[in-house]
Amino acid sequence: MTSQDGVSEQSDALREHLSRSRVLVIFASERDDSRIAEQKRIISRMGSGANERDIAVREIVGAAAEAEAMRRKLGAPESGFQAVLVGKDGGAKLQSPQPLTADKLEATIDAMPMRRREMQER
Repeated sequence: MTSQDGVSEQSDALREHLSRSRVLVIFASERDDSRIAEQKRIISRMGSGANERDIAVREIVGAAAEAEAMRRKLGAPESGFQAVLVGKDGGAKLQSPQPLTADKLEATIDAMPMRRREMQER
């Protein structure tokens, strides 16, 4: 089966997280882009805050067909670094050409209606 953008559903890096996790997708043209490591450090330092907010991280590196399809799907530029926060509904919620700060991620997620419900239920 194929989704609208031509990416098979099984290979869609976001499908497995739909409704369970918010995914921070890190796009980069090259594996050695220092912004990948910086973004991962930011998430790591968030510790339990990242866990509470159900944040998963996926790296999409290079220009293979699947990477290009994912960039189109999330509105990321064709090349270079881009961090995209995807909500549990599968929609892009926040984008940046630089690593996203913990404060920005937390504030954006905490303002989401689904997150508000989660906080009330806990």
